[in-house]
Amino acid sequence: MILPELMKVFPVVEVVGIATTFANAVIATKGKIVIWKLIMYLQIVRGFLFDIPQARALLVESVVMWIKPHFGRFDEYLHTQPGDTEDARNAARIGWLESIRLSVTVVAVMLDKLQQNLVNPAIVGDRMLLRQEQDNVELVLSLFPNLLESYLEYQHPANLKAISTVNTPTTTVSATPVTFPESYPFSLLSNLPKSVIDWSNSNEAKTVYNAGLGETAIVILALALSSTRKHFLNFLDGVYEIEGREHLTALLLRLFKVASSILSNDAFPTNWLNVNILAHKVLLKIMDPIASLMERDFIPTEQSDFAFDQVLWREGFGVLLKLLSSEQLVIEEFSPQKRRAVWRLAGDIRGEGAGILLRLWNALGWQVADSANSNAITRLGNYQIALSPLVGQVVNLCLSIHDQLRNNAVQILYCMIVSEFHVSGHFDDIENELVGTLDTLFMSDSKGDDISRAFFIGQLRHLFETSDVDPELRSRLTSFLNSVDGFLDLLLSVRALPEGEEFADDRVIATLRLMNFIRRIGRDEIYIKYVHQLVNMHLQSQNYVEAALTLKLHADLHDWDLHSFAPPMEDLGLPQQSQFHRKETLCLLILDYLGKGKAWESALEVCKDLAFQHAEVTFNYARLAEILRHQAALLEHIVTDQRYYSDYFRVAFYGNFPVGIRNKHFVYRGYEWEKFGAFCERMLNKHPGAQLLKTMGDPPVDIRFGSDQYIQCTALVPEPDRELPIFTNPEVPPQIRNYYEHSAINLFSYSRSAPKPAPDGAEELWIEKTYLTTEETFPTVLRRSEVVDFTTMEISPVESALQEVQQRTRELQGLSQKYATLAQTSSVVPTTPLSMTLNSAVDAPRDTGVAAFRQAFLSGDYVARFPERAEQVEKLRAAIDDQVRVLDSCLKLHGQLCPPEMDAFHNTLLSFFRKNFQEEIQRLAVGSLSLDSSLAMRSKQLASSQNASLPEQRSADHNGPSARPQFTIAPLDLGHSLTSPSVSTRSTRENGQPSPEALMSAKQTPLQKGLAHLARHGFNGVASGPRDSGDGELSEESPRDSFVNGTVPLVANLSGPGSVTTSTMGSIGSLRGRISRFGSLNFGRRDG
Repeated sequence: MILPELMKVFPVVEVVGIATTFANAVIATKGKIVIWKLIMYLQIVRGFLFDIPQARALLVESVVMWIKPHFGRFDEYLHTQPGDTEDARNAARIGWLESIRLSVTVVAVMLDKLQQNLVNPAIVGDRMLLRQEQDNVELVLSLFPNLLESYLEYQHPANLKAISTVNTPTTTVSATPVTFPESYPFSLLSNLPKSVIDWSNSNEAKTVYNAGLGETAIVILALALSSTRKHFLNFLDGVYEIEGREHLTALLLRLFKVASSILSNDAFPTNWLNVNILAHKVLLKIMDPIASLMERDFIPTEQSDFAFDQVLWREGFGVLLKLLSSEQLVIEEFSPQKRRAVWRLAGDIRGEGAGILLRLWNALGWQVADSANSNAITRLGNYQIALSPLVGQVVNLCLSIHDQLRNNAVQILYCMIVSEFHVSGHFDDIENELVGTLDTLFMSDSKGDDISRAFFIGQLRHLFETSDVDPELRSRLTSFLNSVDGFLDLLLSVRALPEGEEFADDRVIATLRLMNFIRRIGRDEIYIKYVHQLVNMHLQSQNYVEAALTLKLHADLHDWDLHSFAPPMEDLGLPQQSQFHRKETLCLLILDYLGKGKAWESALEVCKDLAFQHAEVTFNYARLAEILRHQAALLEHIVTDQRYYSDYFRVAFYGNFPVGIRNKHFVYRGYEWEKFGAFCERMLNKHPGAQLLKTMGDPPVDIRFGSDQYIQCTALVPEPDRELPIFTNPEVPPQIRNYYEHSAINLFSYSRSAPKPAPDGAEELWIEKTYLTTEETFPTVLRRSEVVDFTTMEISPVESALQEVQQRTRELQGLSQKYATLAQTSSVVPTTPLSMTLNSAVDAPRDTGVAAFRQAFLSGDYVARFPERAEQVEKLRAAIDDQVRVLDSCLKLHGQLCPPEMDAFHNTLLSFFRKNFQEEIQRLAVGSLSLDSSLAMRSKQLASSQNASLPEQRSADHNGPSARPQFTIAPLDLGHSLTSPSVSTRSTRENGQPSPEALMSAKQTPLQKGLAHLARHGFNGVASGPRDSGDGELSEESPRDSFVNGTVPLVANLSGPGSVTTSTMGSIGSLRGRISRFGSLNFGRRDG
């Protein structure tokens, strides 16, 4: 530059005058000349001339004037023309961002040199020079509004759009960030080094850094740090006096917005310790004079001509509360090294902030009392009621570890509650907000513990007990605090459970207790959140039935009402719907889960409810047809599919277990195919310190109340109500009866041998049978239920024999009914189950079965020894007679149905029957047909069947080939997948890379995936069985636009009856191919 040469000839003042005159001559405000002009200003402040105190005082004033027009808020009318294209407008915005960044760099260089001089011992020792440097900083402080506007410009949506649209070197993301650029061109965006990327908070941590945003933020902080409290307050007073209250209010709102953004780490990553601590320290320093200003000039009195500005005060308090609740200030949780660093950088500023917070709060209240107690609340009401929406942030501070901060926050919460009660007569809104905030803090953010809970509840309770408040308010608040205390206890119990599959049941139970409490206090939105959380737990464990029953808790909150509306649920992708459509959506998902869990009987009840609504309320017969077809599919599954029913087990916990399960008994529903040994192993893995008791009786006292842990497991037998029509009706198929023998049940039993001495001194082996009644009926939302009642009965040997004979008779009767029906058809019937059962009945070992019972109990000696059991002996004799009659019937059926190669085996069965039941056969005058008679009957039936078909054949021959073909239904093919193997998966691109849809799906919860699948497929996506549950792909005939936009394909697209026969979309029961062409589920959006 030429300035060093001029210094050799001219004095300093004249050289400064030459430089300023030259700079003032460049008056261009548009185009690239502005960039070069700013670079010239940068060179001036970086040069030697700015280092001279006499010149610096003159240059600061000039530089402030030069750069002021080139940064701050973008003026579209000044920098663009009405006819400019979109590209021209975007280019103008990019140019403005470039000039902002260079202007901020100029301010940064000036501040850097001013700060160095403020701490220079030579200047500090000279009062005149120090005052001059402080005046220089005060001149730079006049740029504070421009800096705030510049920060907000970097976040303006139009500028962000321009950066993403314009393709220039300035908008290209550079490999490394360059701060405070000194040359042109430069990049506005850059990649952060991998070493400084914060991956702790999110899997989508920001890797692109806007250096201009961070530069502006640090300059704002440095300028505030360099200014004294007096200078900053004078600056604000100057704005108020010169520009007026409205301009000062706008400036403060911009300041609060920028401060909130900095605290949210928009400018700096969270793991940049130094700059984050500096930001908290400086922002608190700024809030002190602002609090004094607001307390003095923004609280209206009776004589004031302005109204109370709620927005300004809420924003101001919001920033202060956000600052004091920041994790960067909780030094108690830092490592020792980090704690020392924070102490050196700023110390513990929470005490100072707590004082400013309470001072500002008290300024808004009325003086209510004078008390000698320093902790007494002396000011409340007035404008404090306007800040009630901030109760959530105040509650956050109430859980702080810092004593002063927590005490002040509790006092503020007390004032909020009292003020709300005096104005509204209740504090319901504060209750709801408080419960929601505590739920978020304790569960989502994992804040708070037993100690902070005790301090918070105790201090708030103490304030109300020692204050003169309305008795009704004190009573209501005491009850509310008791509820909150229980709520936090449940939250902590859920949070304390360790991860792992073995603790899944405990997490479900703890969550259910929490849900019941939330339901009682009427917080439906939190209740629904935990319902969905519990549904996802069940789905991750593939407990589909439990997931469906849990989701029904959400569905039960809604009514079948078409005229009231449920709010949108963004996390599940559900828009605003009528109560009717929201409940229908949830019911369809419940049907899907019940189908996958093979709980078809429960799904039928849901179908009946849906069918009634569409038949009697909406008269939507298209949907009704879909529901009835799905109902038919469920019935087909019940009749044709085989099901395995989970076993049940009793578990007793003895010894040093948690209070919730200590010395209690529970019935567990095992996993599918889980046997007794595997279940015991799972229980021991869940409680690794426990021992398994091998005995079935009650353990001794030292085990029940000792310091060790013991678990007692027992296999159980379901005990259904045999008086129900499902069991008394002999025509009920076994596969239907089997379901009710293992489900919809809360009574179980187990038996053990109990030797007892007989009256004659001999020992008898009795059976001790214990009945257990559970609190809930299985299946339920849990896989376990507590036992609430025990009943024990002793069964004598003859009664045990009677029960065994009756059980075998019932088994044979079931087979007899089944095969009697099959015998009326002409199809080939497999007789293996019947053959095996008959073989075990007629050829039982001599020490078991009827032969053993006859020898032990039906002789005269037994009745002579035990005359009181004569009636039971006669019942046993009658039961054996009944079994013989059923055996005779079954053998006749076996002779008719068994294939020729089984004739020899059938003859063997007959010979054993006549040999082992000779006495009963002679007394009852029964006897099965011989083999020759069976063959003759079988031949006669075959001839009769062939003759019966001849008239039909003659009729067909008479009609000839031109006759109309008879309509037939193709065989059912249940449970096959809809999607053809040839259909490609849409979630994978052609190059093998996962699509964005696939990546999004991977992040969804199982409940979200289920609803998304239902949204794509509508009723076609509802599974009626585990194998046709769908994989998220669109089927061949599934309406692609159904369920979301509510479009309904024309009925003309429906095929005729022949489509049932010719369709290749799977079975009628699968429901996903043939039954639903009407467009499926409509979300019921509210118009307008």
